[in-house]
Amino acid sequence: MPDSPPPPVSLADAEIAQRIAASARDGRPVDRRPTAEQLLAAFGEGPEAGPAARARVQRALQIAGVTVDPALTDASPGARVTLDPGRGPAGGRGRTLVLGVVALAAVIGGVAAAASLSGSGGGDRASSLPAGTTTAATASVPATTATAPTTASTPTTAGTAPAATTTTPATTTTPATTPKTDAAAVARARRRRAAEQRRRRAAAARAAARRRAARRRVVVSLTASVPSYLCVDDGAGHRLFGGTLTGTRTFRGPRIRVNVGLDSVVMRVNGTRVPLNGSPTGYLLQAGKAPQYLPLGQRPSC
Repeated sequence: MPDSPPPPVSLADAEIAQRIAASARDGRPVDRRPTAEQLLAAFGEGPEAGPAARARVQRALQIAGVTVDPALTDASPGARVTLDPGRGPAGGRGRTLVLGVVALAAVIGGVAAAASLSGSGGGDRASSLPAGTTTAATASVPATTATAPTTASTPTTAGTAPAATTTTPATTTTPATTPKTDAAAVARARRRRAAEQRRRRAAAARAAARRRAARRRVVVSLTASVPSYLCVDDGAGHRLFGGTLTGTRTFRGPRIRVNVGLDSVVMRVNGTRVPLNGSPTGYLLQAGKAPQYLPLGQRPSC
C-alpha cells in the first residue's frame, strides 16, 4: 500500500518557516541552535505539543529548506536542535520576509503574533510559496498564536529597548510642589542667618567701641589708709575733687592730674599700682601713656 502524501502546509506556517530559515541563514551561530520548545512556540504550539503538531512544524521547516537535527518528533524536552537552512527555497518573496539581519531569538518571540495576521493576505502570497503548500488552512490558524509564551519573547531586545527608554523620563514630573517648598525653607534659613550675622556684627561693634573708649581714657583709683590731702582736676583746670581723702575715690577721663599730700596713699592707674615718690607729690595721668611726674607749680591746686 503506497504511503499517503504528507499534509499540505498552511500559508501561515510557510511564512513562519520562511522567516526562521532566513534568520538561521543570515544570523549568528547561536541563532541556529534553538530549543524544540522555542520552535514550537513560534508556530503557536506549547511545550506539551503532540506528535502531530511537531510533524506539522517539521514539515513547514522542510518546505522552507531547513533541516532540523534531531527531528522535532525525536527531540527531548528542553533539548536544543540544529537548524541547517541550506540555500533556502527559491523565489524572491521568501527572502524579503526578513528585513536585514534578525536574530532567531527575536524572530521566535514576534513571529507567533504575526502569524495570526497573515491569514487575511494569503491570496496574494500563494504564488511565492514552495510546492506542496496551500492557502486553504489559513483561516484555521489557532487562536492561541497571539498568546505565545512570554519566555520566547524575552530575548527580543531589538524591538523593546527603545520603547522602554522613551517612557522612563515621564516620572520626573511627579515632585511638582517640592521646588516651592524647598525655596521657602531656603529663604527662611537665609533670613535667620542674616539676622544672626547682624546681631554678631552689632555685638562686635559695641565691644570695639568699649575698647576704643577704654584706650581714650584713664582710670585712677586712690586709697588712703589715713586721711590725706588730695586735689584732682581733668588736666584743663576743671576740678574733680578737692579736700581730705578718706577711703577710696576713683576718677576717669582722658587726662587726670593729681596732687597727693601723703605718700601712704595707694594709687592705681588702670588697675596697676603706681608708687608715690614723696609727700606731697603730683602726677599727670593720660590714656595710653605712662604716669608723668609733676613738679611744684604744675600740680593742681584746690
